[in-house]
Amino acid sequence: MMPTLRQGDLKQLYRWSVIDALFRTGLSFTAQELCDYVNSEITLNSILNKNGKLATVSKRTINSDLKDMQLIFGKKIEIIEKSSRYKYYNPKASIFSFTVSLEQELSFYLLLDFAKDKMNSDEYGRIRSFINEICAKPKHQEEIYDLNNHYILSSNSTVNEKKWIDKLYESIVTKKALKLYYKKYGQKTSERELSVYGLKEYNGAWYFVAYEFSSKKIKVFKLDNILAIEKSDYDYHIENSFSITNYFEYSLGVYHHSTSEPITVTLEVNGNESIDRIEQNPIHHSQQVTSRENDKIIINFSVYNTPELIHKIFDLGPNVKILGPGELIKEYKNTLNKILSSYTPDN
Repeated sequence: MMPTLRQGDLKQLYRWSVIDALFRTGLSFTAQELCDYVNSEITLNSILNKNGKLATVSKRTINSDLKDMQLIFGKKIEIIEKSSRYKYYNPKASIFSFTVSLEQELSFYLLLDFAKDKMNSDEYGRIRSFINEICAKPKHQEEIYDLNNHYILSSNSTVNEKKWIDKLYESIVTKKALKLYYKKYGQKTSERELSVYGLKEYNGAWYFVAYEFSSKKIKVFKLDNILAIEKSDYDYHIENSFSITNYFEYSLGVYHHSTSEPITVTLEVNGNESIDRIEQNPIHHSQQVTSRENDKIIINFSVYNTPELIHKIFDLGPNVKILGPGELIKEYKNTLNKILSSYTPDN
């Protein structure tokens, strides 16, 4: 049974306040040292029992106090013991101060990063420092810093997507599997049992990466295709090596070819305007300039050969020419021929 404070038992609360203040120094204490400190404060401040005697206590009482503090305030503090010495895991924690849960803490940092591109570095730094102060569990820092392995941000989400982002993100933090009612365009609604690993925005739309229990594969899904989300009966499937950055290492957008090798694309870019455009807005993070002369450069980068690649090259216009690989040149020509075949000489 969880202990409760009896009416008038202020002496117990006083002892806890002394222990709390000691633990907030960051130092560790034996039960006997805590007992000596507590009794010293009781004597100094003349804390008396009903019989008029000093309310000093034994080491046994201090051991009971430590257990009771952990039981009652376990969501705010964590008392650890090593070599018969006790302390708070986090000296910023206190039974008398405001603290936040792990889920709340991670949500603060997620929301801050959502808004990062709307503020300057000074504003971002001030708000992050404030969050660091009110979030009193530094053991969560590794999980906080690991957030970049779970989402990639580049623009705002739509109103329709926001209701799903929170639920998906929460499932990542709490490691809870989900059941989704999912409907692709032109297809019937299906049930998907998933463990969500990461979120990514691309071209104004949100996607998420998840382990699908039925196929036993990691796949990419679109938030707009979600009709409803429920709890799943499955246990969350953990992939310790998963990183959304590594997962999309060779992707231009959200396509992922886990069974394919990336190709090295070589492009010739002509004209200063096109060169400036492609250097200021690289096609891919692996992009490198291998040759430069007057108003022409040669670049290459390594990506999966996906529909996004062809679309991207079309967007670059006539001043960009594919030099390799041959399979991409062939695919590009076939696409051009299909486009041209839609037109007659008269139109």
